Amino acid sequence: ELAARRPKGTTSLAFLCTPTDMHVIPEEANKAAAANYSAFIFKPIGAMVEMALQKLSGGKWLRSNIWSTDEFALVDGLIVNQGPNYALAKRLQHWRAILAYSEGVPVSTNIAPSTATISVTSAVTFKWAYGGIPYFKPYEIFDQDTTNAVMTAALIYDVKCKDSAAYPANKGKKGTSVTNPLELFKYNSFHGGVWRSPYTMDSLGVTSVIIYFMGGPNLFIPVTVAVTGAVAAGVAQIVMPMIM
Repeated sequence: ELAARRPKGTTSLAFLCTPTDMHVIPEEANKAAAANYSAFIFKPIGAMVEMALQKLSGGKWLRSNIWSTDEFALVDGLIVNQGPNYALAKRLQHWRAILAYSEGVPVSTNIAPSTATISVTSAVTFKWAYGGIPYFKPYEIFDQDTTNAVMTAALIYDVKCKDSAAYPANKGKKGTSVTNPLELFKYNSFHGGVWRSPYTMDSLGVTSVIIYFMGGPNLFIPVTVAVTGAVAAGVAQIVMPMIM
């Protein structure tokens, strides 16, 4: 209503979107997710550990993040533990942004990364998961000051640069094309690795907590190898006398 009452071109709408959502994404990001799905930080040990975790969970952990249709590449960043109210709130944001954009209002609606804010890390399970998730490249959890600075710069760009995808006049141009309303959210994203991750965000929670308690991203594989070796040695000490 405010945009309708004011002179055209003098009002813009802005939202910060969450990466833990479903989005239309660039084809390049989808291809990167596919490449990362077959790449492991610690080959071949990392591959064996991650496949073992998939089998252990019956396929619930570490699900593929590669998803596309004939027309669009997509990402499923939803986290079930955030609840239906959270998902609904984000749908309302998206609907308001799409509606304003369709009426000719510039809309800055960029995706911000997962950020270690007080409200998020006060939930201890999220704090643990945030501590382990950077094992899965290219995921990264950002400090609040970093996120604030980058998203402020993105907002200023959208508002001041007439070539930005935020301006409806550019929806048919190369680099800012919006042939489907949901493509409005795929530009200028600072998603923190969610779009290029090999695994869906929701399938990483338990595994990330395990990684956190096994020393974090840098120590997870060495600790896993050490623990496995110790267990194997213990079993051998028990079994060998029985067969000799």
